[in-house]
Amino acid sequence: MRPGSQAPKSAALDGLPRVNYYGPLAATLIATGLICALLVFLTMIAIGNTINGWNQAAVTDDGNALTGVLICGVFSILGTIMSVYFIIALVKGVRDLVTPLHYTRGTLADKRVISSRMAGDWIGITASYAGPDLDSASAVNEEALAASVDRTQIVQTRNGPPVKPQRKRSGYLTPDRLAAPIVEEEHTTGAPGPRAVFRVDPGTYAALQPGEEVLVAHSRFLEHIYFVAHLRNGQWESYRNRALI
Repeated sequence: MRPGSQAPKSAALDGLPRVNYYGPLAATLIATGLICALLVFLTMIAIGNTINGWNQAAVTDDGNALTGVLICGVFSILGTIMSVYFIIALVKGVRDLVTPLHYTRGTLADKRVISSRMAGDWIGITASYAGPDLDSASAVNEEALAASVDRTQIVQTRNGPPVKPQRKRSGYLTPDRLAAPIVEEEHTTGAPGPRAVFRVDPGTYAALQPGEEVLVAHSRFLEHIYFVAHLRNGQWESYRNRALI
């Protein structure tokens, strides 16, 4: 995403949605397996061409054969590295199939865009909980309730106390929310843990604000995201992940 541009927010869902854990994970594994098989096949061809070209160059001392050996050798090295990467991803996916859905909850520490829009939108979370227990991950106590008040929705009247109107959904961030200062909230589900980084949809990225409480449902090893939720006025608002890989 280029600086100054902003994707429209995704449609928010009230509460935490039910998750079809195995469907997207199986689709991701199938896609990864196909890519891995293609890479292994092309790498084997490149290695074979490298060996044949080397033998031919040793016999005939042909400069063109040496050039072919160099090109095929480079492709062999790159293909081997990429094949190992996808094999590791396959192993992680298989481990996810026998591991329950995981939840990471914490304060949204920062938002970042890596390289370009094609690299995706990333969020950094200072984790206060990470594990498979949804009740522990989504619990809202009085401190979290007080910290989750959406202050941009409070209207100050001239002669009376602040009045909080009904919430209105909008496809865009209001100017007040865009200019809201970053506030580090107190963790409510345990001691702060290490920083966790996740790639999210551009629409979800636009809806999240640094300093608010965030809950991410994901597979443990591949970290495939199923939904991202943030705490607003004591209630969870969720955004489903639309990306397969």
